[in-house]
Amino acid sequence: LISCSQKEAYNAKVPEVIHVPNPSGTTSGMPNFASDGTSIYMTWIDTEEENHFLRMATWEGKAWSNAITLSEGKNWFVNWADFPGSVHLPNGNKAVYWLQKSGEGTFHYDIAWKHFKDGQWSETALLNTDGLQAEHGFVSMVALHDGRMLASWLDGRRTAGEEMEMESHDHGGHYGAMTLRAALFDAEFNLLEEWELDERVCDCCQTALQATDDGAVLLYRDRSEEEIRDIAAIVFDGRGWSAEYALHEDLWKIAGCPVNGPSMASDGETVLAAWFTGASDTLKIAYKISKDGGESFEKAVRLNEHPGPGRVHTVFLPNRNTFIVIWMETIPSEGTLIMAAELDKAGNLLNKWSVEKGTEARAGGFPRVAWDGEHLVFAWTEEKETRTLRTAIQTLN
Repeated sequence: LISCSQKEAYNAKVPEVIHVPNPSGTTSGMPNFASDGTSIYMTWIDTEEENHFLRMATWEGKAWSNAITLSEGKNWFVNWADFPGSVHLPNGNKAVYWLQKSGEGTFHYDIAWKHFKDGQWSETALLNTDGLQAEHGFVSMVALHDGRMLASWLDGRRTAGEEMEMESHDHGGHYGAMTLRAALFDAEFNLLEEWELDERVCDCCQTALQATDDGAVLLYRDRSEEEIRDIAAIVFDGRGWSAEYALHEDLWKIAGCPVNGPSMASDGETVLAAWFTGASDTLKIAYKISKDGGESFEKAVRLNEHPGPGRVHTVFLPNRNTFIVIWMETIPSEGTLIMAAELDKAGNLLNKWSVEKGTEARAGGFPRVAWDGEHLVFAWTEEKETRTLRTAIQTLN
């Protein structure tokens, strides 16, 4: 047993990964998945010289549809960790979002978005309406079960006006703090209400928003005055928000943002939350199960056996009644791999395996996973001669 190879240990009885072509361009990346409960939609950015294009394709079971271009521009803020996405409502309406520059500063940018209803796309508008040259991004949008749409994002309006320029998204903090905001829209994308949910959060980790039977759960990386940056949770009951609480007290003290947000998946009542932490100088991927729609979570369970860049993503498989978590882990003699695990609704680990070679480089971005009822569908960014979007499928036993 001691002599077994790492490759054998990390490919436990799963069919091969089959690469499938996709309609992205020669320089592409930053994929994201969304679903309307029936179809899978992939958004990404193609770059041609100085122009950026937000494009979307639909997974058709064995192949991707042709791409449609949703927006294009030269003044975009294109970042490996803060990528566009879409949301699809029960009535057939949908929306997409991306980031565009609002000023000369490196981190002066807004959240641009547009929506589709009555057979046509709207003009571009801004999700953040403060009008300030500051950092806005890391958006999550979700269709609620009652047909409304909920959005959350990181909002730097309290940092505006400070003469401070950041070199990267790994900065340790502004003179003013990053905030967390959310907004509620009706099924026609009319704004109903907007809130500031937390006045001091980590600067550049993705948010995670998941619909439940009674509303939604929001996860994000909090930031205390002592620079503890653990994952926090807030529950939306359809009308308002609960007080925030710690998903788990990792007590990770770090002076800069780790650029590693949480992820969630749910069947409506059972919620799986997965996250990355570097507490106690140990890089870990952990998960928790909630059986009451995110009101509380059970014990934390570690998934990874080796350190790595993290970058988790999750999906629920309705016809299997299980969850999938993917993440990136660096294994001796194997390198950095995109890993996957299947868990039942009680949180028991059913299987764990390696999916594909990955990279710790920022250009590799965040891998994504979706489920079409028969296959796991994967998307990731490959960095070789150029940055290229790759997609693959895998069946499960």
